[in-house]
Formats: sequence, C-alpha cells, structure tokens
Amino acid sequence: MNNMSIKRFARIHSLNKKVTKVIMATQEFIDSLADNEFWVSSSVSDTKKLADVNDKYDVDNNTFTSPKPYESWTFNSTTWKWEAPVSMPSQTNEEVYTWNETNQTWDLV
Repeated sequence: MNNMSIKRFARIHSLNKKVTKVIMATQEFIDSLADNEFWVSSSVSDTKKLADVNDKYDVDNNTFTSPKPYESWTFNSTTWKWEAPVSMPSQTNEEVYTWNETNQTWDLV
C-alpha cells in the first residue's frame, strides 16, 4: 500500500486502551510523531470497526469496541456489536425505535 495514502488513525491511551483522538493522516505523518507507537490504523477491513473517541482498543483481536450503550446489553463477539436483550421490531415503513432500559422494550418514537 502507498505510504502516502490518507487513512484513519486512532490514538490509544497506553494504560486503559481507550481511543483519545481520531485523525486522518498518512502513515508517514504518524511515523514522524514522538508517540507513534500509540497510534493504530483503523478501517473496517483491518479492525472490523472504524475507531471513535472513547472506543476501547482490543489488542488481541485488533479491533475497537464502542462503549456499552445500556447496562442490559451484551457484546456479540461475532458481529462486534452491542445487542439489546430484545430484538428491535421489524421496520416496515420508516418507524423509528428507541431502547427503553427501564422496561427493557423498544419504544416507537
């Protein structure tokens, strides 16, 4: 791959592995930084998910995990997504649902 191509990079906190910053840059620019060992390239093909600030970097699986959206949700390590304990209803038109953590239901907005 061309070293001059612009890619998405995430700055990883060395202790808690949280993403503190996300930038678009070349590998050459990242390599020139004094803290270059804390920057990780982020693409769907490489890390399963684009990194966002506050995501956690999973070093062993080379992927990013978003913060848990609700206490009742569980992480699916196959899809790399958080899932509600109840599936969202089918959307036949343009319905919009929001998760109700108290009632453990999807509520129509």
